[in-house]
This record gives sequence, C-alpha cells and structure tokens, in this order.
Amino acid sequence: MSSVPRQAIRPPGRGSRRPPGRTGRRGIPPPRPRPPGPVDGRLARLADRLGFAALGLRELAEDVLPHFPTP
Repeated sequence: MSSVPRQAIRPPGRGSRRPPGRTGRRGIPPPRPRPPGPVDGRLARLADRLGFAALGLRELAEDVLPHFPTP
C-alpha cells in the first residue's frame, strides 16, 4: 500500500454530512436574556450623550443655516 493518508482513501462527500436528528435550527437553544449589568448602563449613558449631541448639532444648524443664501 502506498503512503497515501487515510483521509484521501475515503469516498468524497462524507465529511460534510450533518449528524442525524438535529435538523434545521431546532437543536440550537434560544439565547437567554442577559441580566442588566454595568455594560447596559454604560450603553444607556452613551446613547443619552449622543442624543444630546444630536440635539445640540440641530440647534447649531438652525442658528447657522438661515445666514446662508439658499440656492
């Protein structure tokens, strides 16, 4: 027998088959809801800051834009 590795001798198309039983996404459990922690609080604060920054930009635009002639 030649020095060919065992994997090359197997018939093609066998390795990518799924094990029987778990068909589709039913075998995957649904993700559990994460308890509110420090990360969520940080994200909420960041979102608040971004909201206030957007409001500030809007007020600035309303102050500045009337001084430019409209095309």
